Amino acid sequence: MILEILQNEPLHFDEVVRRSGFGSSKTGTLLSLMEIKGMIKSLDTGFFSIAS
Repeated sequence: MILEILQNEPLHFDEVVRRSGFGSSKTGTLLSLMEIKGMIKSLDTGFFSIAS
């Protein structure tokens, strides 16, 4: 679901939380795991995007 949310553009953490419907804690955990696995990347400004 998070990959689908990030499919079109990088989004700020708060927007990922809003669109996913998950709480901020669960979203943060999922984003961290996805970043460790190389699926997404965290940008300096609090935005996340799909890793290329």
